[in-house]
Amino acid sequence: DVSVLQDRLRVLAARKLTSDKKSSALVTQLTQLQGEKDKVDVDLKTKDSQVSDVKIRLKEKEQELAALLAKEKFYNEELAKLRQGMNSSSSALKVLKGKGALLLKKFEEIKANYSALLEKISKLTEERDNCKEDLSRMKLELEKEKKAKVVTEASRDTNKASTK
Repeated sequence: DVSVLQDRLRVLAARKLTSDKKSSALVTQLTQLQGEKDKVDVDLKTKDSQVSDVKIRLKEKEQELAALLAKEKFYNEELAKLRQGMNSSSSALKVLKGKGALLLKKFEEIKANYSALLEKISKLTEERDNCKEDLSRMKLELEKEKKAKVVTEASRDTNKASTK
């Protein structure tokens, strides 16, 4: 009778040791997941900041583009008047054509920069969305690990209660 109780006591001690090891492993995993979550949070804030900066620069470029478009329209109207035979000297026409060509070149450069900025915003937004998805997934994993730990502790408590 005593040997049976001793065997049972050894089995219960082994189970407790196994349970403690599992609990320790779960705590370690939870700590790692929390660290990863914190890192993703920091990355997400950085990406949001970058997107905000790019949006501000984009608005500035849009304003520059609007001003250049207005100038281009004005110079195109002037060129049209000159082409229609208004009283102007040919040297003034050449100067105006040169200015018009420079403005067109500048306009094309700004248009290219605008497109590049839009593409960059798109990429940063996509990265931010991916980070948010990763964060959500990690939160779910963290909750699952916490629930598993609670279940493990509850079963351990039940085992202790049943042995008494």
